[in-house]
Amino acid sequence: MKFAALVFANLKRKKLRTSLTMLSILVAFILFGLLCAIKQALVGGVELAGADRLVVRHKVSIIQLLPESYKARMERIPGVALAVHQTWFGGIYQDPKNFFMQNPVVPEEFLSMHPEIVLPPEQMKAWLQTRTGAIVGRKTAERFHWKIDQHIPIMSPIWGQRTWDFELVGIFDGRDKGTDTTPFFFRYDYFDEFRQTNNWGKGQVGWYTIRVKDPAQAAEVAKRVDEEFENSAAETKTEPEGAFVQAWAKQIGNIALIVAPDLGRSIFHHPPRHRQHNFAIRARAFWRIWRSQSHRLHRCASAPAGVGRVMSANDLRRWHRTRTGLAVYLSRRSHRGAVAAIIF
Repeated sequence: MKFAALVFANLKRKKLRTSLTMLSILVAFILFGLLCAIKQALVGGVELAGADRLVVRHKVSIIQLLPESYKARMERIPGVALAVHQTWFGGIYQDPKNFFMQNPVVPEEFLSMHPEIVLPPEQMKAWLQTRTGAIVGRKTAERFHWKIDQHIPIMSPIWGQRTWDFELVGIFDGRDKGTDTTPFFFRYDYFDEFRQTNNWGKGQVGWYTIRVKDPAQAAEVAKRVDEEFENSAAETKTEPEGAFVQAWAKQIGNIALIVAPDLGRSIFHHPPRHRQHNFAIRARAFWRIWRSQSHRLHRCASAPAGVGRVMSANDLRRWHRTRTGLAVYLSRRSHRGAVAAIIF
């Protein structure tokens, strides 16, 4: 705290520069925090993924479909308790930027596989009784101010390039704090009915989620599943649900790795002249100490005029105007040199 007054004096000398520097640091930290929040939203499901759940997708790519008939064959594999399927719908609500996931599912099987999704019994009953019925997470419902019994038009650029009409019959919550409450789920039979009529992907699904009887045997079950469909027209890749979720997040890259260099540059990088100013203390701030302690201090400088010479008051004023050199003082009492200030 010995030179605190000099530090504060330097900060106040260029108030605009100090304000802009502090603002750039603040913006950098806010940006880093927001991007980390986005990353957590994408990979948070990894921590909540069920240890007893595996995801089975096409071996080539997730955009390749699998036959619906695989469900019965999977459930016959030793160690598999249940298999349910989902398909990427990729619809647009009003504007392409209004993104939220929409998937057709078989209601009873889907909710049995995902107990973290909490849907009131009366809304579940209404979903089973309504062919065009759909449920949505509370975050999305609040985002668009949707209400029960409201009709939701969603245009699908993938499936028929038409507008699908859904009746909102339920709003679900998450059992756990980090449960994703943004997706939109509707009935698979309504979805497949259109495909059968138009012969568009009939009997094909996106991926399967299977529940294993013993989580400790998950790796062995995954191997059996892939062996079951080996050398078929649609080979599979089975992986833990957490790895599947993480693969989705990695499609946008490593946010922390992308942002960290920018954050460092925002905080520590300045042009050479500004960097010199930031790590220096003006002779003007040192002037008052020199005047009050002139009978005790000797000034020395590594300036163009020479190194180690004792400076007079006129020399110091001239040196201050040139803003070059390194000021060192010798205490008469201790006769030891110490850096008192950096003058530029």
